[in-house]
Amino acid sequence: MSNEANKQVVLAAIDDATSRKNQVHRVLAQGDFVVTHATTTLPEGGQAAAFDLRQIADGRITGHWGDQEPIVEQTANGHTQVDGVAAIDTMADTDATRRAAEEAVRTILVDNDFSDVDHYLAGESYVQHNPRFADGVSGLAAALGELAKSGQSLKYSDVLDVVAEGNFAYIRSAGVFAGADFVFHDLFRVADGRAVRPHQVPPGNHHTEKGVVRMVSLTDLAYEVFISDPIPTSVTDPISHGELFSWSPMSTTLIHGEKNAVLVDPADDRAGPEGG
Repeated sequence: MSNEANKQVVLAAIDDATSRKNQVHRVLAQGDFVVTHATTTLPEGGQAAAFDLRQIADGRITGHWGDQEPIVEQTANGHTQVDGVAAIDTMADTDATRRAAEEAVRTILVDNDFSDVDHYLAGESYVQHNPRFADGVSGLAAALGELAKSGQSLKYSDVLDVVAEGNFAYIRSAGVFAGADFVFHDLFRVADGRAVRPHQVPPGNHHTEKGVVRMVSLTDLAYEVFISDPIPTSVTDPISHGELFSWSPMSTTLIHGEKNAVLVDPADDRAGPEGG
């Protein structure tokens, strides 16, 4: 499927799941992956800035990674968590954008090398959307320094996923924050070979595998969701577009602690395709 077709699969799923309550600001697609940057309505009220990475296969969502943080009214830089340029420059070199963003993350945040930071970031024109950081590379350096002083050092260890389209690149990374393992989400707009405007959500505690969405919580409980293949039925007549009828894919949730676990909605086809 094309990038645009994959985007439509994701946007339709978001509308269905949220009753059109989410406002998607940016959507990138490359290969089998689609990234959305959105304002989402929280169940308890209020709104949050959210990143979601979804994997698509045969027109279906088969993997989902995401994090969010509540919208902050007053930020250290005067910008919101979602404003700024949203339109993708389709004439920009996607491969060059991908290289520039990934090199910036690997050099500065993974290798902790600030010796040539202006080569990777747009100097004092580097516009922040992290509500805790001031604009410019000086604001980034000051914020990281304050975190270290408070015993909450932030260090990336590896890049997990990169999705780029035009002049935007999203990077999902693993690392450590305040001594604990976390996942980080960064979206960069790139111009003239340098990152000029990053969007982020704070370190998230989500870990994922293909076909499985796993959250490791800060409490003693965690959950994992597995998406199983559709169960066939005894109906042999094909439906309108030639495919055989089958039940929808099913999700099974495992909620577990250190010693005990509960399985919710396990798939069960013991009765065969005609049972149930």
